[in-house]
Amino acid sequence: MTVPDRSPTVPRDRSTDRSRVPHPLGERGRGALAGAAYRSPPSRAVQEKVVRLLATARVHITRVDGGDVDAIVEGDTGTYVVGWRHDRFVCSCPAIGPCAHGRAVAAVVAT
Repeated sequence: MTVPDRSPTVPRDRSTDRSRVPHPLGERGRGALAGAAYRSPPSRAVQEKVVRLLATARVHITRVDGGDVDAIVEGDTGTYVVGWRHDRFVCSCPAIGPCAHGRAVAAVVAT
C-alpha cells in the first residue's frame, strides 16, 4: 500500500510571473524592450548588430505620429515590430533587456 504525499505545498508568487501579464504587442511582444528605457550602454555585439541593421536597410519606419513611432525591423532570425510609446521602446523580439532592433529604430529617429 502506498501512502499519499501530504507535504505542504508553497503557493507560487504570481506577482512576478511575466507569462501571465498581457503584452501590448501580443504573445511575441514579450521581448527586449517591454518597458525598458535605454539608460545603459549597449554591448559591443548589440552595437555591431545595430550598425549591420542600418547598413543593410532593414529598418522600416511605418508611422510617426507626434511622439509615437512604429517600425518593422528585419532581424537576423525574423521580422519584428518595434514601437516607441510613452518614452519607451517596445519590441516583439524574444530578447531580454534592450535589443538591437529598438536601438536601430532609435538611431533612425534621432537623425
